[in-house]
Amino acid sequence: MKIALRYFTLAIGLLLAFSVQAQKELHPQYESISPGLDYAHIRMTNWNDGEPQSIHVARMERGQKDLHLASGLAHNEVFRTAPVSVIAKEIPASIGQSLAAINTGFCINVQTPYYGGPRGLVITEGEVISEPSKYSFWLNEDGEMNCGQVEANFTAILPGGRTVPIGLNRQCNPDEVVLFTHRLGSSTRATNNLELILEDAEGAALFWRASQKYSFRVKGLNPGGNTALSNNVAILSFGSDVSAELGEFAPGDKVVLDLATIPSLHKVRTACQTIFPIVRHGELVTEFDTRDYLKQRHPRTAIGFNARHFYMVVVDGRKPGISTGMLPDELGQLMVLLGCTEAMNMDGGGSTTFWSDGHVRNSVAGSRERDRSDALVVVKRSPDELSGGGR
Repeated sequence: MKIALRYFTLAIGLLLAFSVQAQKELHPQYESISPGLDYAHIRMTNWNDGEPQSIHVARMERGQKDLHLASGLAHNEVFRTAPVSVIAKEIPASIGQSLAAINTGFCINVQTPYYGGPRGLVITEGEVISEPSKYSFWLNEDGEMNCGQVEANFTAILPGGRTVPIGLNRQCNPDEVVLFTHRLGSSTRATNNLELILEDAEGAALFWRASQKYSFRVKGLNPGGNTALSNNVAILSFGSDVSAELGEFAPGDKVVLDLATIPSLHKVRTACQTIFPIVRHGELVTEFDTRDYLKQRHPRTAIGFNARHFYMVVVDGRKPGISTGMLPDELGQLMVLLGCTEAMNMDGGGSTTFWSDGHVRNSVAGSRERDRSDALVVVKRSPDELSGGGR
């Protein structure tokens, strides 16, 4: 009797294990959005708790030459916000036609003059917009994809040879020095700061690439801050605690700016912030580098890739009876089942948004789309871009 019971228990265990494994198989039914870009809406039950899941997937062929990943800024400025659907529709025609888009990382959501700015790295069409915080995704000009930690070592070499660390297009605290570029908007928004107005020796329009050095001369000084911005000047803003100790400046002085990063990003065309890794080198991540709240069940956005495909994925949540969201380890399992060898968790919760074919496909967690600073967009490139006419 005991032997029979033992075999029965073993059989039940094997049956349950087989059932769980079967539930972890995915067979997405993709439909074409455009040649090289497919969409699938997956409805399934969570293999851990049996709750419903609604999942939206865009799968892009990395070798499709007329498809490109672009970082879109809200209204094409740093400190503006807009829903993902609006950001996607505002991608300039010179870049291409927007086909699909998702939300990316965090943005500044407190009411300051810098409300809406991205909290991490953004590079759009080769131009660095904001500095990295920790984790990022980046796409090189030759199509190589990477994700992981990026460290900024941005510095300024001042007259006299002193080197100081600098920030980029963000709030300048009293003990800091921050570089502002024309992508910020009409002015620096920094008050009571000493600001150096920098220009190229030939007065040329400025374009900022990460991991490169730039030499400027001081065109003028503004001791009151909030200096006007344009595409042929840069502003170096000194917080009130450091402006006096760093010496005096005069028109004609030379300033060298170094936008160094580790690793180097000098060939990067597109980059965005990610929050933490969930799949690395084909293996599931088991320890998540984030705070406890983000380890709970939430609506999720993720990106991932393998040698052939790039994936944008949204898991709806906070919708009882429709979709309850996922834990980070469940999201990692999902990305592996889709075929990803690398995958990153993005901002989630009420920010989770999947847009394609002119409308939002997923059930956003709030009453409406949440405003964001930027979005990651799949675009069909214009003939001008394909022929090399773009930057």
